[in-house]
Amino acid sequence: MAGSVPDEAFARYVHQIGNATLDQIEAAKALRAEIAEKGISISLGEVLVQQGILTAAMRENVERKLQAMQQGGLQQLGQYKLLKKLGEGGMGAVYLAEDTGLGKKVALKVLLRKFAGDKEFLSRFRREAQATGKLNHVNIVGAFAVGEELGFHYYTMEYCDGETLDAILKRNQFIQWDKAVGVVMQVARGLKHAHENGIIHRDIKPLNIFICKPLRQEEGQVEGDIFADGFVAKILDLGLSKNVGDSEASFNTATGVALGTAHYMSPEQARGDKGIDGRTDIYSLGATFYHLVTGVTPFKASTAMAVMMKHLSEQLPNPQDIRKGIPDGVVHIIRRMMAKEPNDRYANCKELLNDLELVIDSMMPSSNAIDVGKSSMEIVDLSHVEISDEVIKLVSASLAQSYRFIPINFANNVLTVAVADPQNFIALDDLRFMLNCQVTAVAATEQQITAAINRYYGGQVAAARSPRPGGEKGQE
Repeated sequence: MAGSVPDEAFARYVHQIGNATLDQIEAAKALRAEIAEKGISISLGEVLVQQGILTAAMRENVERKLQAMQQGGLQQLGQYKLLKKLGEGGMGAVYLAEDTGLGKKVALKVLLRKFAGDKEFLSRFRREAQATGKLNHVNIVGAFAVGEELGFHYYTMEYCDGETLDAILKRNQFIQWDKAVGVVMQVARGLKHAHENGIIHRDIKPLNIFICKPLRQEEGQVEGDIFADGFVAKILDLGLSKNVGDSEASFNTATGVALGTAHYMSPEQARGDKGIDGRTDIYSLGATFYHLVTGVTPFKASTAMAVMMKHLSEQLPNPQDIRKGIPDGVVHIIRRMMAKEPNDRYANCKELLNDLELVIDSMMPSSNAIDVGKSSMEIVDLSHVEISDEVIKLVSASLAQSYRFIPINFANNVLTVAVADPQNFIALDDLRFMLNCQVTAVAATEQQITAAINRYYGGQVAAARSPRPGGEKGQE
């Protein structure tokens, strides 16, 4: 079998599994080169056998594994025999596998090889495996083991028969409100456990919620109904999770892109705020709840950034305007979950669960109904906002005076401005063009905006006075 696999691949693998040290491999390579100079072709594996480092059986076993990789793709990793691919995401693929040691089926997640050398992706993958293994709850998929073989990083999870909420929505468009409440309750229980153990998920969405079919069909239930009594919702993919105590961690990649999924992302996560807590997951679960009962995501736009801007400032459309028959109590809960300000949301999943249990029992939630405006825009008290010189320098006094706004924050190429009426602030597109960045508007009083312009631009204001955009031009 000489030359059946590349020597470098052979060397990496035998070192990885501990059959040969780097010094032994380097010595074998040197000997192989000497033999080759005599016109004799011999593989590195054969040299290692001659030196007594490997047995002939060990060499053949390694070569068979590497050949199978080259010819037919992944077939086995460690003690796990891969049976079929279940799905693939941006970071890795998930396989149905058999644990040959225990004789049971597991789900095996493999980091895509193209990311194995990327420190950011590898760190995220390992964090997911660690967080999943740390948490033990019926509504969170459990992790068993972590490993690496043939350059593939993987970990194993419990396997159950079912599908993601995302797949169900694509097939059925929406879910009846009572079944949706059941799903959200289970996910909230899983999140409650995660938050109490110091883990924030950061990417709750239909694709990351798996519905396990009931183990058996009860009498009278419709065959094939995945939401029949006994179904279990499990949270998947903790790849973006973080420890609550890591207050310095923001939600951005090294390139400044906010992490998460735009259609379900909280305002504070979209901004890349540091020190955020479990209420960001409550917001994302609220956006998921909205999607489940209406069949559409809360906000639509042509780009992910534009969707994020709507989460920051636009009023949440009433679910009852999209689909009739959604109870007032469900709308009440969704609005509170999706309040722009974290302090206006449920403080924790325990409070959320209390309201969900009341609604499923045909009662109104016990929490106070949130002002609709609090799920539409941030209300900023400018007297308590310190605006940096760097932000002020981004906007000229004439521009601020003409459009009647004050810039208050700039992060991730997003400028946040305070205006009197964000819903009718028609200058957003003009500002985006002139400033070459994304712009989002929050609400403040006209009096505070005037005071802030005077405070931060001072003597420039008088010189900045000019005709308002859209006014008469060219008059003598």
